[in-house]
Amino acid sequence: MGGNTITTAKQPTLDDLDKVISASKEYTKKYEQEVGILKSKYVHAKSAQDKLAASRDLFTKYKSFKLDSAYAYAERKLYYAKILHNYEDSVYSELDIADIFNKTGNYVESYKILSGLEHKPMSADMRKYYFSLYGNLYEGLRETSITAYQRTEHITISTLHISFFIKQSSQTTQGYIFFHIILQVCY
Repeated sequence: MGGNTITTAKQPTLDDLDKVISASKEYTKKYEQEVGILKSKYVHAKSAQDKLAASRDLFTKYKSFKLDSAYAYAERKLYYAKILHNYEDSVYSELDIADIFNKTGNYVESYKILSGLEHKPMSADMRKYYFSLYGNLYEGLRETSITAYQRTEHITISTLHISFFIKQSSQTTQGYIFFHIILQVCY
């Protein structure tokens, strides 16, 4: 009996589904407890640095679950980052807000933020995030375009941003593969 046996995945049953559903209640309860602890940390923070750190943690916690709450904490991150003259947190906060606007279809607001940022002083990771948000913006516009002309324009602009992103990132095999994956998704 060699290692050439093929195993088939067990088909989930209704009992399995019931277990997942009941476990989800526990995950939700645990999530809410974690959020409560983080909110308490924010409320009791004395310094702007501590408020920034707590806002960052709350944003991270919310960004996958509640965009309105994530937006509120991204705004707070931006506020405290500006008070502290913290360039990195300030730019990431603005990018996070633009990301939320993209996800909620507020493309004009996202564009205002992105077009107001200067990408040259950004770190490589920030630039990747920045150009990926521009790509998401134009992909969202393409998906919601009414006319074929609009769709074509948004594809063209999206491709230009992707090309610029690739040029800005190191000319690695990963960049080449990423570019082709994006093209497959867009077209």
